[in-house]
Amino acid sequence: TKKMKRIIFFLLSVSIFFNSFGQKEKISGFRDIEWGSKLDSTYLYGDKITFKPATDIKEANTYSISGDKLVIGNAKLNSVYYTFNEENRFFKVTIQGKKESLTDINFILRYKFGDPLSIKVEGDSRIKEWAIGRVKFSLFNPVSSSKFTLIIMSDWNAIEAFKKNTNVKDF
Repeated sequence: TKKMKRIIFFLLSVSIFFNSFGQKEKISGFRDIEWGSKLDSTYLYGDKITFKPATDIKEANTYSISGDKLVIGNAKLNSVYYTFNEENRFFKVTIQGKKESLTDINFILRYKFGDPLSIKVEGDSRIKEWAIGRVKFSLFNPVSSSKFTLIIMSDWNAIEAFKKNTNVKDF
């Protein structure tokens, strides 16, 4: 009947409307560098990126980009580091900035992703965490430091390991 069709159409429309708000955006990389990009063959806007080894962070396979933009929105940054796995695939970004920019970074993260999934205290750091799809954002605010740290980490490694392990042809 006509009335039943209207009810079904209304319920379907409401369902689509609410589902569109519940979807989180997919984070496929950072600054147009996709997760899993190879260290020696990463291009941005048609130009090959030259990564230089980071000297002021003690994490293996971590690099910076000469002339990298040291702002996100209005937040001024001290550094942006790109970390690659043992197969030289991009999976993590470490951002450090001055405490004065913490309010801006916090606003940006809340505006884009909503309230943090968790807020915890470890040592003298207050840590806020967001999980957006397969990417985790961790915002560290150490009381005893004049800087904040934002770590953006993809689980690209785990996804690739799963693909490899589920496509074994040996037996």
